[in-house]
Amino acid sequence: MSQLSKFGTYTKDAAAKGRQEESTTGWLKLKSGTNVIRLMPPLVGMAEPWITIFQHFIKVPGGSQVVFNCPRRMNNDRCPACERGDRLKASGNPADEKAARDFYASARNIAFAINRDDPDSGIQLMPFGTTVKKRLRHFREKLGKNYTDLNDGFDIVIERMGEGMGTEYQCDLGEQGPVLGDMDKFESWVGELPELAGFAKVLPYDTIVEKFATAGGGGVASNKALSGGGSSTSVQGDENDVDDGDDPY
Repeated sequence: MSQLSKFGTYTKDAAAKGRQEESTTGWLKLKSGTNVIRLMPPLVGMAEPWITIFQHFIKVPGGSQVVFNCPRRMNNDRCPACERGDRLKASGNPADEKAARDFYASARNIAFAINRDDPDSGIQLMPFGTTVKKRLRHFREKLGKNYTDLNDGFDIVIERMGEGMGTEYQCDLGEQGPVLGDMDKFESWVGELPELAGFAKVLPYDTIVEKFATAGGGGVASNKALSGGGSSTSVQGDENDVDDGDDPY
């Protein structure tokens, strides 16, 4: 057999997928105070306008942060961070039980949205927590308001109060109307959107362990974050899927 058979074909679809995955679509970070945003409808194949992922944000010695989607919460597979939390929780030591919370994943929802205060930034990726998600579902299910309708939808007004772990959110319906006056411009934005499913990728167990082993140039020191002994890391979030302060995006 010719060795040339090892080569495959670079398809147009593969190029398009790669371009989407490397999209320059920015992140819409909710500022302190009032935020007025317009949420996009769900993409074809999605039931809701957002995806929900479970992520670990663990700080290791040296100041680096290891970020990864949780294999346990998303795929029902082994997760080295969750296993570390389990060991601490089972130790019987109150301090360890408290530290165990730092090793569990927190929920993150990601949707496409337009920031009404900065519409020229186009459609952006907006991460938000459980409190906002519950209100958005309430608007659609209980009040019957399809706020994502491109012609007759509603803006969403989100008040962000406080900082860090004490951050609170209040979410209400805003003005009703079209998503944008210039629909040609809007369609050009839509054509550049990445696939939200790309943010739900889960790394293999050994790859996650390796991320800790190399984080911050720490080698063994960083890898101890997942081994026995006392807690040597901190993380944003907990295992109860609540809003947990500043988004890391």
